[in-house]
Amino acid sequence: MTPEPSGATSPSRGDWRPATDADWRRLRTLLRDVMLHLQGDAEQLEQAEQDLRAIGGDKWSIGIGRYADRAEMCRVLASWVEDEYRALQEDGGYQRQVALDDRGMFPGTLAP
Repeated sequence: MTPEPSGATSPSRGDWRPATDADWRRLRTLLRDVMLHLQGDAEQLEQAEQDLRAIGGDKWSIGIGRYADRAEMCRVLASWVEDEYRALQEDGGYQRQVALDDRGMFPGTLAP
């Protein structure tokens, strides 16, 4: 954990403020950008796997399977981000595609 600069105080509950429209717009933009980035990463990893197999990658011990695993994880994360993005966009009218766990979090996340 990084120490706070001298003179800085840690935020307390009294410092809390409700999210503004600009906060929500920034969060929606960030979620959209992360979703697009993850989808692009998944496509690039799939292409890398195909390229390696095309040049004889099955004979190499570099673990081509990792590309497919990473592409799948990117797709899972992208679907979670998209779900959250759509839920924010629809003001409660969106039916989630991923069921949240009993904590109200995406399954498998480390958040409390």
